[in-house]
Amino acid sequence: QPIDRSRTIVPGLEVFKQRFSQGMQAAQEDSQLGYEQRLQLWMMQGGLNKMISENCLIKGLIGGVGGYGFGFLFGAFMAPFSSANAMRVGEHTTTRETLQATYRSTLAQSRGMARTFGPLGLTYAATECAIETYRGKTDVRNSLYAGCVSGAILGVSGGTSGMVGGCVTFAAWSTAIETFMRSSSGDFMRGEEED
Repeated sequence: QPIDRSRTIVPGLEVFKQRFSQGMQAAQEDSQLGYEQRLQLWMMQGGLNKMISENCLIKGLIGGVGGYGFGFLFGAFMAPFSSANAMRVGEHTTTRETLQATYRSTLAQSRGMARTFGPLGLTYAATECAIETYRGKTDVRNSLYAGCVSGAILGVSGGTSGMVGGCVTFAAWSTAIETFMRSSSGDFMRGEEED
C-alpha cells in the first residue's frame, strides 16, 4: 500500500487545501455580484463602521470638522461677551449699520475660535486613535497622552513654557472628561442605564 506523503511531510495540508478551495469559491461568488450588491453587502457587514472606527485619518478628519463647527458656534456665543471685539457704534447709526457691525464682529470671533478648535480636534482625535492603536487598549491613558500632545501643539507659539502648560492643561482636562464619561453619571448622560 503506497504511503500518502502529503500528510506525513506537511501536517494540516488537507485542512489548508479545503479552506483555500472554500475561499476561492467565495471569491468567485463575490466577483459575480455587481458593484451595488458588493457595496450593499459591505455595508451590511459593518464595513463603513469598521472603516470609521479603525482609521485614524478619518477619525482625525471627523474630529477636525467637529472641532471647527464647535469653535464656530462657541465663538458666535461668546462674541457678545468679548471686550476685545467690542463694537464701537456711534450715536447716530442706523439699525442696519449696527446689525452689520454686530455681524462682522460675531463672524470674526467665530472664525477665530473655529481656527483654534478645528486643528485641536483633528490633532486630539488622530493622536488618541494612534495611541489606542499602538497600545492596543481603550482606557483613560489614551486621553491623557492625546491631551498632552494636543495641548503642546496648541502651545507651540508660546515657546517651551507654553507647550508644557498646554500639555498639562489639556491632559488634565481630557482625562477629567474621559473619567467622567466612563463613570455612571456619564453613562446616564449617554442614555445608558446600569443593569
